[in-house]
Amino acid sequence: MSLRSKVVLTIVLLGLFLTSALVLLSLNQIEKEKSEALIDKSRAILSRLESVRNYVAEQGRLQDTIGDVIKNFPDGVISKDARIDVLKQVPIFAAMRVGAENATSENYRFRIISEEPRKKENLANREENEILEFFKKNPKVGEYRISNPKYVAVFRPVYLSEKQGCLNCHGDPAKSPWGNGKDILGYKMENWKDGKLHGAFGIISDLNLTAVQEAKQERVMDILLWAFSITGTFLIAAYYFLHSPLKSLSHVTSELDSAGNKIANVTGDISHNSGNLNTSTRESVEALETSSLILDELVKNMRNSLKMTEATLEVSRRNREDAEQGYKDFLVLLETIDKIKIQSNRIHEIVVVLDEIAFQTNLLSLNASVVAARAGGEDGKSFSVVAEEVRKLSQRSLVSSKEIAKLINGSVELASDGHKLASQSGKSLAEIVKVVEKNEYLNRDIAHTNRTQLDSAANLLSHLSRVKELSGGNYQFANESSLIAIQLSDQTKKLSELVHVLRFNIKGEKKERSPREGTLEEITES
Repeated sequence: MSLRSKVVLTIVLLGLFLTSALVLLSLNQIEKEKSEALIDKSRAILSRLESVRNYVAEQGRLQDTIGDVIKNFPDGVISKDARIDVLKQVPIFAAMRVGAENATSENYRFRIISEEPRKKENLANREENEILEFFKKNPKVGEYRISNPKYVAVFRPVYLSEKQGCLNCHGDPAKSPWGNGKDILGYKMENWKDGKLHGAFGIISDLNLTAVQEAKQERVMDILLWAFSITGTFLIAAYYFLHSPLKSLSHVTSELDSAGNKIANVTGDISHNSGNLNTSTRESVEALETSSLILDELVKNMRNSLKMTEATLEVSRRNREDAEQGYKDFLVLLETIDKIKIQSNRIHEIVVVLDEIAFQTNLLSLNASVVAARAGGEDGKSFSVVAEEVRKLSQRSLVSSKEIAKLINGSVELASDGHKLASQSGKSLAEIVKVVEKNEYLNRDIAHTNRTQLDSAANLLSHLSRVKELSGGNYQFANESSLIAIQLSDQTKKLSELVHVLRFNIKGEKKERSPREGTLEEITES
């Protein structure tokens, strides 16, 4: 079989495969679109029911109608027409009626579910109770969908609304219009509150309805028609576009022989250039090796310098801490000197008072001696002796107080001088602390600069190592290129033999082989 026949057969099989795949994918897409379309339709119907409910509520005629019924039927027995008039003004009833009336014409089932319905047919079954429980647990979710191979269903919750008049029938029994706990229609009022989940409206669409199946069959027929049309067009176009290339391919085989001779000449040039590249690459590798060693030694020196800088920084930090602590201790000493000065002044004041007391005592003793001399007798003499002793004691006290005052004055002067010297020392110590802090900051900047330089040098060394690896790879590649050039010359000789095999595969004509010719597999294996 010729290559042309093989290509045509392959295209036909490929077209059939693509057509089958397209049909299967289209059928799957139809099923998805059918379900999505029915869900969108159900949503639209439920939105229409909500609009009907809101519209009837906005009319606000429910209260007036209830008032008219109470007025016309005071005994509570209302007619059928009156009941219908009341129900027409109930928003939920109006929505239920619209949903049920259009169900047959629009091919869906309208379902009302509730846990406590007034009609038994609206009592929720086990699966429907799960839907109601879902709405109770998720009050902010406004929709529940069911999709399976048989049907799709969309449910939306129905909540009681005092604004729409729902509590007129389901609210507090004490507000019964008849005063008997029953609503206007005679049903028992449940005492429910505003916002209570009353139930849910559901739109159920059967996927197996005749109308749905007919629409599906029409889509399938359209898809098949388009698929076969596209496949036929593809086959015709493929034949048209491949006819000329296959013809040109036969001409290409003859050109390959000429190309083989040119390749042989090129391989010689490649071998020569590979030798030159090998030499230059080897020299580059040696230069990179030397540079790498020098840079590695530089990085080691920079690491040692960084360690020394960090040690100096640590010493500076400790010196700063010691200087700061010494300054704090000096401030405490200065404060103590101030306290000594204050206490010395206080003692001086006390000594002055004692001196004054001694002086007054001396005066009093002199006066006592004078009085004793005037009195005469033994009593006066004894009193004069005592007065004399008191005067001596007062004089001694006066002398002592003066000596103490002199010593205290000397201490005060020394304390003042010490305070001045301490203040000057404090200023000097503060300057020392500043110098130590500045020294620490400078050492920290030096350490940061050294660290940055070390990182840069390490990155440079890493990149240089990478360049060295690449250069080594280039050197190896140059050696391999020389070997490949030799192998390429041998492969050129086999190329002419492959050309004969290719011509046989293209035209499908058997031809006797020369001793050097062989099949494609035999030549490839060699």
